[in-house]
Amino acid sequence: AGVAQEERHHQEEDPDHPVLTVLAGGGKEKIGNLKAHCPSIDILGINSYGPAALVNTMLDDAGWEKAYMLTEFGPRGPWEILHMPWGAPVEPRSGDKVVDYVSAHRSALADVHGRCLGTFCFLWGNKQEATSTWFGMYLPTGEKTPAVDAMGYEFTGRWPANRSPQIHSFKSALAFDRVPAGREFTATVETSDPEKDDLAYEWQVVPESTDRKSGGDREEAPPVVAGCIRGPVGAKVTVRTPDQPGAYRLFVFVRDGRGGGCTENLPFFVQP
Repeated sequence: AGVAQEERHHQEEDPDHPVLTVLAGGGKEKIGNLKAHCPSIDILGINSYGPAALVNTMLDDAGWEKAYMLTEFGPRGPWEILHMPWGAPVEPRSGDKVVDYVSAHRSALADVHGRCLGTFCFLWGNKQEATSTWFGMYLPTGEKTPAVDAMGYEFTGRWPANRSPQIHSFKSALAFDRVPAGREFTATVETSDPEKDDLAYEWQVVPESTDRKSGGDREEAPPVVAGCIRGPVGAKVTVRTPDQPGAYRLFVFVRDGRGGGCTENLPFFVQP
């Protein structure tokens, strides 16, 4: 009752602006309670990742008839993805992230009831959450990724003058496996660039994050392990596994020197 009174008070004090609240996910119970106890809500905000392309169906099932916005969406999160036996979530590939962004946005705007007022990508920036690259539409060093290009096209109907490079395959025998310490493996990445820019490659071995938080709270990024990348650095490198047992990731960062980049990583585990 107190919440409903506060909504009515807000509308009386500021009748020119609608009242919005945001839910993580949705469903019949949450939205049913919102309708029953907060009837003055004008717009519903939904934060959704894996099921984001199905939000319209979820709202239909829950009986939500008012306007809504997709207030947070992006690639599938670490909580809804395959995990390795040692607990490491497998980060979606860069191309799969683009598909997640575009399909969620297009599905929301295609609502046959016309309820969707707009969408908000997560994240137009970069942050450490599970990894340093999972939700960042920009690399930690500031370059835009293909997700930025794709969503820019969705919002404006135009591709940027310089599009980001793309990763087509990323392979190594150490990927998704338990491997010995101090052993050398080859890693290769196949890429392309729409403008055929010369590409620069950076490789890193990083321990699996142990500073995992909930709800998007700030996490500390684990440090790069020195001495793991051997020989010339390019689209093919030699990787020496760390001496210390534990869970790690092999990252590759690709940059075009003109503000565009892309990245992927492969988890592996060093045996005791």
